Amino acid sequence: MIKTILIFILLFVILWLFKNKLPKIRNKLKILVNNPLFRSIALRGLFRIVRFLIFRR
Repeated sequence: MIKTILIFILLFVILWLFKNKLPKIRNKLKILVNNPLFRSIALRGLFRIVRFLIFRR
């Protein structure tokens, strides 16, 4: 539980640091998300992470 909270805090800090660079990153992400190959790989990775977090206990 504490480890999960620490990971989210770390992600929040990283996103806050990159706040001024967000428009450029957002444009690159839009280009990647429009690519169906990347979308399928990203979804597969996301499901794998969610499964790991759920079934780890």
